[in-house]
Amino acid sequence: MGLCSSIDQPNARDVYRADERRRNHEVNDFLKKAKQSENKEIKCLLLGAGGSGKSTVFKQLTGIYGKGYSNEELKARTPLVHNNVIQAIQNLIIQAQDWFESGEIVHSIPKDMHVDCERLLDLESTGFYDRINEELASKIKRMWNCQAIQICFARRHEFNLQGSARYFIEKIDEIAKPDYVASVEDHLRVRVPTTGLVQQSFSILGNDFTIMDVGGQRSERKKWIHCMDNVTCVIFVASLSGYNEVALITIIDVVLNIKSHIL
Repeated sequence: MGLCSSIDQPNARDVYRADERRRNHEVNDFLKKAKQSENKEIKCLLLGAGGSGKSTVFKQLTGIYGKGYSNEELKARTPLVHNNVIQAIQNLIIQAQDWFESGEIVHSIPKDMHVDCERLLDLESTGFYDRINEELASKIKRMWNCQAIQICFARRHEFNLQGSARYFIEKIDEIAKPDYVASVEDHLRVRVPTTGLVQQSFSILGNDFTIMDVGGQRSERKKWIHCMDNVTCVIFVASLSGYNEVALITIIDVVLNIKSHIL
């Protein structure tokens, strides 16, 4: 019986080896095609400081070459528009108060508007960002037309104020409507700091692109190195409006940042 069973063993080994060669060929063929596909894909990484416009470029490319934005996506952006309006008017009020107290400007917010100031500044502690009603919109418009606020806005390069502040505040009546939904233009202009990595793939003139957007804040920059693998190109984005802006970072911050990396 041993002799009988040993007769078929060479054929079994041949079958096994042929099957092994076939599977090995399939794996190598799959890896080769995957490598060719990866080489055909153009990976583009957007870098730049916070607020430089990386996410705006990313959103524009997605809108033009990607799937665009559905009504549901725009509805989800609507609270962010309200958030931007509140933050902008709060920054202007705080700056006007600080500059008047320090003698930087001679105009102050009128006394009859102090109650409105307190109401608007209190929104930061209550977290009421999801909806601006008509009453609140009226207070924001009145505050916006105040001379002290306009003086601060004219010197907006000296403090931190989002670039879309005027755009959103001047359309506050539309934003305050109960049925307001953010438009594509609103979505492009709304300021939301990016955290982590956001990427989108689409085709341009038959070429496959993957665009990657990363956070530009100092706390996010240490993550940039992890996005560099197999990147075809890097686009460094800079804001044209930033040519005369005052840097918020101090020399002490720079020294502490360098020290932390050394240690």
